[in-house]
Amino acid sequence: MNMVRARLRKKAPSLKAVDPKPSREISIAPEKSLKRIVDAAANDLATARLAEGLLGSLLGRNRQPQFSGRPAGLREWSAFPAKVRKDVHSLISWALSPTRHDVAALYRASIDVRSAVVSLRRDSSLGKHFRARARRLMCLYPPLSQAKWRSSGTSFTLLPAEVGKPLTERVIELAKTFKPSTLEIISQSDPMNSTWTPGVLSIRLGADGYTVETITFALEMPKQAPPDKRRRIEGELVDFFETGTGGVIWMVEDDCRHGREALEMICEGDHLTITDQLGAILWRGTIRCDKETGLRPHPLNVQYSQQCALGCWVHWIQKGFEPDEWAKFFMRADNDRLRGILRKNRGPIRAA
Repeated sequence: MNMVRARLRKKAPSLKAVDPKPSREISIAPEKSLKRIVDAAANDLATARLAEGLLGSLLGRNRQPQFSGRPAGLREWSAFPAKVRKDVHSLISWALSPTRHDVAALYRASIDVRSAVVSLRRDSSLGKHFRARARRLMCLYPPLSQAKWRSSGTSFTLLPAEVGKPLTERVIELAKTFKPSTLEIISQSDPMNSTWTPGVLSIRLGADGYTVETITFALEMPKQAPPDKRRRIEGELVDFFETGTGGVIWMVEDDCRHGREALEMICEGDHLTITDQLGAILWRGTIRCDKETGLRPHPLNVQYSQQCALGCWVHWIQKGFEPDEWAKFFMRADNDRLRGILRKNRGPIRAA
């Protein structure tokens, strides 16, 4: 009998090894796998296309494509070279794990892949040919002079099928069918002021100097009546960012207004209701700005810190939320935007 009891004690699981409350540690992306994928993309354009599509899918954001045609997605992971296929599988497994993710490494890898694509295209023999061709066309359609800049128009995106392709005379002829008053070709480093001037059609080139990045056409919008005393704004949730904002600003894009005037900032004390595209309420409450959670030091100025969410600098997080969880309401693909009903706490609606 004593021998039986001894055997049972050996087989019984140790209660000390069971953790009733497993820790919710942040799961970090596999750095070595990311590095090997980025290195493979730096040497082969086909791999770079797959890597850019993979990282874009994992980040859940629609970035400006660098390739013509349909971007690569998760289901194409098996098309990667055999030497990095295990790394891709490891990365996807990490992304599907239930723990909360730190996606900063994904953003860095995405930037590295895009830089690799630029270098591969710019330094290739075909790239040199297309760059010379783009320079000739730029001489014929130079950027609008600063003296003519105006900002009273609204810009629309045209010819999406030409984005990611080399600039050729065919693109110019297609652009002329819209009968713009001015047609300009601008580099990626040129300012955007002229693209908001009514009647101007702007073809912006990518970092490689010849790939079409955007084609925009500015039109004069009818003057709108001054905003009334309404304090209820309904529209899509927007993660607004531009040079000078110092980080992402949480906004609602008003259904009743146009352009930049439709952007309404969410402020302390406002009441916000967030719904999905079918109207189901996901969250509602009074805005209480938490400016401490998620603080991180600036990489180039470590004595200063700012909140970070989903890899982007932000100005505040709703109290009671983790930064990434709040940011997911706003940082979404354009075809998957959530909607918000914003009731202003005080004062009339402000124009953005």
